[in-house]
Amino acid sequence: MSEDITALRLQLRAAGYAPVPVTGKRALMPGWSEKFDASPDEIALWSKLYPDQRNTGVLTRLMPAVDIDLLNPEAAEAVEQLARARFEEHGHIMARFGLAPKRAIPLRTDKPFKKIACKLIAPSGKAGQKSKFSATASRSSSMAFTPTHGSLIAGLVERRGPSPQANCRCLARPTRGCSSKTPSSC
Repeated sequence: MSEDITALRLQLRAAGYAPVPVTGKRALMPGWSEKFDASPDEIALWSKLYPDQRNTGVLTRLMPAVDIDLLNPEAAEAVEQLARARFEEHGHIMARFGLAPKRAIPLRTDKPFKKIACKLIAPSGKAGQKSKFSATASRSSSMAFTPTHGSLIAGLVERRGPSPQANCRCLARPTRGCSSKTPSSC
């Protein structure tokens, strides 16, 4: 199994991503947030050094993700459709589902940017749902992939069309209820 994990991580690296070993969704390797250009030899060692970290994360510095942490299926679908409307002309859109209807949409950028977050209130009045969009080297800057995400990983590796790449900050203009640590140019 460690050969399969190593092969996947090497494929992600060859496709221009920055893979890191993770346990579940958590990156535990020391210095993981700085592993933007791990060598093939270093990646090959990870399965020996971190045998319990059997999942793979990808740093989001140049692969930001629209993280749709919404429990309302219609709201989650609406945010995904907004992302598609904004970015699909730039390349193939793929959504990674966690606990449905929650999902994340990986994108590409040439220039990292700080997190843009919108706290939302569900139609029931329940607060605490949110949508985040970031490309930073912060503690939460790894998108984890488990074996159940096989087709998405294959799509990233095979590059079935380019990942959308644009001025990603334009997805969510800071508005009431939203915050951005950098000024929006939109």
